[in-house]
Amino acid sequence: MCYIVSGKGGKSIMKRVLFKRILILCLSASFFTVFFVTPSFGTLDVKTPSLKSENGLGDGVTEYWALLVAVGVYAKHPNENRPSMLREVDNLYNTLLGSQPWSQDHIRIVKGEDANVLNILRGLVWLNSRVDGDDVALVYITTHGFPLYLGDKPIDLPPRDESDGCDEALVTYWGFERPLAIIWDDE
Repeated sequence: MCYIVSGKGGKSIMKRVLFKRILILCLSASFFTVFFVTPSFGTLDVKTPSLKSENGLGDGVTEYWALLVAVGVYAKHPNENRPSMLREVDNLYNTLLGSQPWSQDHIRIVKGEDANVLNILRGLVWLNSRVDGDDVALVYITTHGFPLYLGDKPIDLPPRDESDGCDEALVTYWGFERPLAIIWDDE
């Protein structure tokens, strides 16, 4: 079994080799999922501006959009569950709806068992496809997080941009059970 956690101790070379192979496979799968799969299973070009805003400046109408993510429960790890995260996201949703510029069809919630890597990324793609240059976008994510380590060595995945040499990760619903079911800060 391989873990991405901080800690001391001798991990076998076999586990490290296996981890590296799994990491490469998962990074490849994540790349494919993020750049080629959408909720409708079509192709995705994340570099293309919103259809409403070909020039990136906006359409002259300010709309308010939100993606609210609360993991709060974790597969096979009930000791990590934080029900307050689920209540907080519902409270934020109700608060936004009580404010005049926000509307129900402009807010997407991903929470609990649905808060896996693919659904969170789909939510971000959904938000990106609707927002133009003069809109307001809110992304709220509540979950556990941690620095990425292999044994006692920090991991800084490309682009190597961390001043401390260590990327950070957000835990999804499957994140404690499947160590690569995370979203790291370079995604």
